[in-house]
Amino acid sequence: MSYFNSLKTFVVTYKWYVIPATLAIVGLGGYVLSSSDETVATEAGPREVTVARIADLMSGGNSLSVVAEIKSVNEAEISTEIGGRITRVRASLGDVVGAGQVLAEIENSSQRAVVLQAEGSLDAAKASRGSTQGSSVSTLLTAYAAVNSAIEDAVGQMVAEPESSQPRFTVSSRDTAALSEIESMRSRMRAIMKRQEAQALTVSSKTDLAGELELVEPELREVRVYLDIVIRALNAGVARDDMPIATISVYIADVTAARTSVTASLSSVSAARNALPNADSGVSSSEAAIKQAEGAYNAALASLEKTIIRSPISGTLNNFTIKLGDFVSPTQQVAVVSNNGALEAIAYVSEEDKSRIAVGQKVTLEGDLTGTITRIAPALDPVTRRIEVRIGLPAAAMKVLTNGQSVRVELSKSGAEPVKPTTGIISIPITALKMEANRNIVFSVFEGKLAAHEITIGKLSGEYVQVTQGLTADTEIVVDARGLKEGDEVAVK
Repeated sequence: MSYFNSLKTFVVTYKWYVIPATLAIVGLGGYVLSSSDETVATEAGPREVTVARIADLMSGGNSLSVVAEIKSVNEAEISTEIGGRITRVRASLGDVVGAGQVLAEIENSSQRAVVLQAEGSLDAAKASRGSTQGSSVSTLLTAYAAVNSAIEDAVGQMVAEPESSQPRFTVSSRDTAALSEIESMRSRMRAIMKRQEAQALTVSSKTDLAGELELVEPELREVRVYLDIVIRALNAGVARDDMPIATISVYIADVTAARTSVTASLSSVSAARNALPNADSGVSSSEAAIKQAEGAYNAALASLEKTIIRSPISGTLNNFTIKLGDFVSPTQQVAVVSNNGALEAIAYVSEEDKSRIAVGQKVTLEGDLTGTITRIAPALDPVTRRIEVRIGLPAAAMKVLTNGQSVRVELSKSGAEPVKPTTGIISIPITALKMEANRNIVFSVFEGKLAAHEITIGKLSGEYVQVTQGLTADTEIVVDARGLKEGDEVAVK
């Protein structure tokens, strides 16, 4: 069997086209004897290669081929902020979603309870802030009502033509001095009543309550003095046919009750006026309590919001990996939202190539598409140690390219200065380099055979590699060394 294997190898290696042979198999042990009546061998011609001067290769190397990734101009990767079980899913893969739209929710019953509790605390703090002012407003309104009832109702029933310039007290009395005082004080009492009626329509917690209380207190004292004079006149009242003693007794009871009400209001106003400075000093503490309650409420809302997965931008759900009942961990990526109608290509070049490209420069993509360089990073990426280049795409590209696709991009360097060969450091195509176990070589052609030149290589730049030793710009080398070895017979194209 080894003989057949050797024969097969021989035939494949030297490309024999016709091997007439007579094979005979003799013996139980499998010995094989062969005889050839006639053998005709015809070898194929030598391999064709392309050679070029290194200076010409470098001058023609004005395009840089890189692989770029197609990405959306506006894209957001959405990750969870906390872990938990998914209890609601409100979107599906491929849906068009708006900015802020809820995609899913993590179990959040405890967070919602905390929000409700914080909301109640905030309402209580706000109610507490208004309690002191509200009490003062209520005291003033009660005082206004007491004055109106005393002057308009209790005393007003004994006054004829009260709206005229000379109102008349209808009860006869032996105390003529009291009657005179009643007549003279009547206009003042009506002025107090009218002012308080107008104030009752506008008084609120925003009113200058301290000033109003200081104004109402002496007014109540004046009204009480007026009522005392009326009671004195009634006690000395003289019965008439049209004004029996029973009627006078009813008047006395009404005015006495009005005086009691005014006195009670006077005490309340005095107490409110004395308490208001202390209440004002407590406003700051009330405001502080409200701010604390608002802080707790906002913190509860923030905690709840972490359980709600929202889309930060408008776009299409290109990736959505969760479903109802899934358990997610913190920082787990669950969705990608992109604007698939606005794509760009992102490529990376070396630091040496950055000087050969510029913003606004045209590039060529697979499928005969033309793009434009829109941005070039000012520094190296700390991870890849390369420079990011963003390429704007035409509208036609949106129909043939897909978000996430990889394409080859030719970054033309025709707008830059041609590469000038320099003594010591030159560049050759990577295809011309042959790397062996203990040396790096390139080939030249001498008398129809390949001759090897050992070189020292430097940095890689796109599809070219720098050569620091072993070559000159005028050396002619084989452009593609793949599959070749030193000493092979070749034909130059």
